[in-house]
Amino acid sequence: MLNSNTIQSTDVYRSPDLFPLHLDIPTKSIIFCEMDRDCYKSTAFLDHRIKPLNQEHHSLRVSELSAAKSAPNGQVAYIFHSAYCCSTILSRYIDAIEGTFVLREPHCLYEVANIRRFNKDREMRPVLRKDRELFEQTIFSLLSRRYGASEFVVVKPTDGCNNMIAELLDLNGENKGLFIYSDLESFLSSVYKYPSRMEWARVRARELTIDPTTNGWVKKQRLESLQEWQIPVLVWLLHMATIRNAANSPSGRKLATLNSRDLTEQPADTVTTALRFLGKTITHDAAREALSEEILSAYSKDPSRRYSAEQREIEQQRERLLHASKIEAGLEWSRSMAKSPELFTPPNNLWDVASG
Repeated sequence: MLNSNTIQSTDVYRSPDLFPLHLDIPTKSIIFCEMDRDCYKSTAFLDHRIKPLNQEHHSLRVSELSAAKSAPNGQVAYIFHSAYCCSTILSRYIDAIEGTFVLREPHCLYEVANIRRFNKDREMRPVLRKDRELFEQTIFSLLSRRYGASEFVVVKPTDGCNNMIAELLDLNGENKGLFIYSDLESFLSSVYKYPSRMEWARVRARELTIDPTTNGWVKKQRLESLQEWQIPVLVWLLHMATIRNAANSPSGRKLATLNSRDLTEQPADTVTTALRFLGKTITHDAAREALSEEILSAYSKDPSRRYSAEQREIEQQRERLLHASKIEAGLEWSRSMAKSPELFTPPNNLWDVASG
């Protein structure tokens, strides 16, 4: 256990044992909790669901943390996603590969994304540009730490961070990203499944309609005018617009896309190809050996629970039937909202990029 009275800013950069849990904007500080390797492995998401080593929290000034940084950001691979598309499963599979260190949905990164997104909103307290940049650069650096020099760091941001894809890829010359998505029908059946996910869609729609990274591909709509079933459709379309624009940016060569169906149908081959693209050398045999039946049949958000690909497909089919009318209406409405049919086929397909 760390002594709260003796923690210095330089201590934070020695290992990931102090995790940046939350940005305290009013005090210009970052709140840390204590972790170890096992905590990271057992934690589904690094937000309010985090499983820390203990209940100790430590506050450090962001200016001091920035001044204590002595090395450039290390290489990081990113798993971007459109939500409810097996991105957590992919992160779990990669976590099973020797030599990887995976961070799933750090809330601090989402806070950085929202500062950038809402900083001009009159209803929110603005953050001065110099403070925003201090928070951003410090969090970017902290999320590139690793336990061993040779460890391969993989960060899976929440989909609310997709407004920073290009910048995250450009933090290090070796950074690369993989954007995993599901087809619209599968996405809608997953979101319509629970009221909480519909609430999530309302929040995300408000965020994405603000982001300039979604411009150019989807017809403008006032959220207040939409029916409930339309909101998840808009979210999916805006995510597809984001990845289109990211692929067309100068950073696009560092980005590949993956249909989640490929992961569920051929997990070992997909993980091997994905990791090779992202920058980690691995053989097919090593991937197959690491992805044991126990790993493949575990529920991604709670590995102690068994949940096979077959069960997942059965649930998807049930939800498709249950929400068939809304899904059909959503598919039809999506075609009228997209400015181009290209929006439904993300560019930079992983398999094409890997073979090229």
